[in-house]
Amino acid sequence: PQPCAPRCAEVAAAEVRVDANALSIRLSVHALARVAVPLPGDAAWRPAEVTMDGQAASVVRDEKDVLWALVDAGRHTLEMRSPPPEDSAEIPFPAPPRSVVVSAPQWVVDGVEDGVLAAGALHLNRLRDDVDAAQPATTGATTRVPSFARVERRIAMAREWHAYTTVYRVAPAVGPISLRVPLLDSEAIVSGEHRVEDGAVAVAMGPAQASYSWTSTLPARARMSLSAPPSGPWREVWRFDVGHTWRVTFDGVPESQRDDDESARLPRFHPRPGETLVVTSERPAAVSGHTLAFDSAWSETRVGTRSRASTLTARYRSTAGASHTMTLPAEASLKTVSIDGERQPLALQDGALTLPLPPGRHTVHVAWDEPAPAGLLVRTPDVALGAPAGNLVAKLELPASRWMLFAAGPPVGPAILYWTELIALIGAALVLGRLAIAPLRTHQWLLLGIGFSTFSWLAFAIVVFWLLAHGARRKWGETLSRRLYNTTQVGFGLLTLAAFAAILAGVPHGLLGAPDMSVRGYESAGRALTWFADRTDSGLPQASVWSLPMWVYKALILGWALWLSFALLRWLPWVWSCFAEGGLWRPREPRKATPASAGASASPAAQDKRDDIWGEEPGK
Repeated sequence: PQPCAPRCAEVAAAEVRVDANALSIRLSVHALARVAVPLPGDAAWRPAEVTMDGQAASVVRDEKDVLWALVDAGRHTLEMRSPPPEDSAEIPFPAPPRSVVVSAPQWVVDGVEDGVLAAGALHLNRLRDDVDAAQPATTGATTRVPSFARVERRIAMAREWHAYTTVYRVAPAVGPISLRVPLLDSEAIVSGEHRVEDGAVAVAMGPAQASYSWTSTLPARARMSLSAPPSGPWREVWRFDVGHTWRVTFDGVPESQRDDDESARLPRFHPRPGETLVVTSERPAAVSGHTLAFDSAWSETRVGTRSRASTLTARYRSTAGASHTMTLPAEASLKTVSIDGERQPLALQDGALTLPLPPGRHTVHVAWDEPAPAGLLVRTPDVALGAPAGNLVAKLELPASRWMLFAAGPPVGPAILYWTELIALIGAALVLGRLAIAPLRTHQWLLLGIGFSTFSWLAFAIVVFWLLAHGARRKWGETLSRRLYNTTQVGFGLLTLAAFAAILAGVPHGLLGAPDMSVRGYESAGRALTWFADRTDSGLPQASVWSLPMWVYKALILGWALWLSFALLRWLPWVWSCFAEGGLWRPREPRKATPASAGASASPAAQDKRDDIWGEEPGK
């Protein structure tokens, strides 16, 4: 490459002439070095002759059908000639000239605007005179193909007004298009480089370009009018994005289509030529009420042995940017505050937290600690949002060192079902104590169930069935047949193994594990309890949990295990006596021997009867 590359040559001027004999293009080329210059044309239009300074030029065509001419340093004149096109021609200029002069009396020229090639290509269409119009048109001949487009203007009316204008190609399908689209009143273009003359944008689209667009700003005003030109090579479409901060009325053109969504009103208009649309806008008058509302608030508290950590996440909507005060517990020690994930350098003052809330939809996250050790009664933090709120969730998690007993809070929340199960256990103990099948009284059944209830109801059911089955076996064992008796003995042995397995596995689990209080409800399980409230005027709803130290439960379950071990020493002899009563196993009774003489002296009638039993015919 030459040192001047890629600006070693430039086409200073181009002159295009079309007459009845030829189409000629003369280029004035200025070169700084010996380089190749791309010439106008492509596969659709090719010059028949190329000369440089009156001599034949050295040319070559590349794989894209672009013709290149070799020029030396200096000024040169390149001329291309070809027969005139029959009806139309499109001539692209790979190297756009500085200025273009076209002389084509019988042709319509598109692509040139004020002596400048605006779209990168020159489009020629033949005009038919009166003589030609009186005669039949030849095959492939056409009249002038005027340019036509669709101009869509979208006006966004928010805090600031913007206009988005797009010019879409309608006709011709292929070819350069040049239009002068007027701007709206007080419209100021803020995007790209566009040529504006006398309040109109010079739109120049290339042969394959489908659209042309720009962005502008408009002053917000109470009255605005849009007019469709009475005639012109385009039709207009007007769209409005009306935000919630404006009340807008339209007059003059009926609304033809609306595509509203959640954030804006989107009317659309298709004016006819010469119609005018008057747009009147005003801001809605302010009404009394809150400018801030919390759509949701989620608080989470983790209780420790000496302190508790709390977090609050709130999503809010605000119509005005201002500072807002939120109240936290007086003993709170602020850790972090963030808005939309950005940390804020804020501090607490006597429990009051002042937040800089920007307008719109945002999320606030606050974290703090409190020196509040776990005790008999634990409550969720007393927090006041300072504004109406909905969809409130409060979560409280107790440490592993606490035995949760009761919980209270908003109606939608957890329920500790253990106490309901305990009531059912008391009723079952009353029934079992009156059956008199097993040597257990009502209080013994109740103690047995209470011990198993905090870790496994299944283990309790297996032990109860084991005791009742042996009592039933003592009562009805003698009435069983030999085969059924032996089968039940095997079953009782397996049931005894299952009962011992339940006791040996359940008791250590109760001593070493945590009690299962059957916590059920809104997203609650184990030691994590969650409550939900639909709305509040300011403060978050509070929830309470009553609990005891875990060592109290361990001491109680240890006492129960000792009681169970002594009780088993009394119950096992009774179980063995029930199991062994009537014998551990019933053997098969031996067959009685039949004397040979008895068989020989049997009567023929008796022999016939035996033969008939075994299915043989009498006498055989």
